[in-house]
Amino acid sequence: MPAPTIRFVLETHTRSRDINGTRYHFGIITSTRSGRTIRVGNLGGNSNLQHDLRNCGIDWHEMHCNQSDHPIRRWNELFRCHDKAGAIYEHELTKEMLLELERNPKCAS
Repeated sequence: MPAPTIRFVLETHTRSRDINGTRYHFGIITSTRSGRTIRVGNLGGNSNLQHDLRNCGIDWHEMHCNQSDHPIRRWNELFRCHDKAGAIYEHELTKEMLLELERNPKCAS
C-alpha cells in the first residue's frame, strides 16, 4: 500500500484572548500540488478548518495542520493583510473550490 500523500496544508492563526476572553481565528489552505491558496476568514474555532475539509471529502491523512497563536497586535496586522486578500467565509468552502485549487498551478510569470 503506498504512503498517503499530503494534498493540503492548513494554517490556522489564532489571536490571544482579549480582556473578555474572546479568541478570533482565520485560516489559509494551501494545495501541495499547485501551491495556490484559499484564505478563510472568521473561523468559529481553530479546528473548524479541518472539519470543513472533511465535509468536502478530504481524508485526515491528506491534510497537514499548523496552528499558530499570536499576540493581539501581531494578529491584527496579519488579519488586516489577510482580509484585504479576498478571504471567504468557512461556510462558502466547497469541494469544487478545493479541486480547482489543486488543478491550476501558479503561473511562472
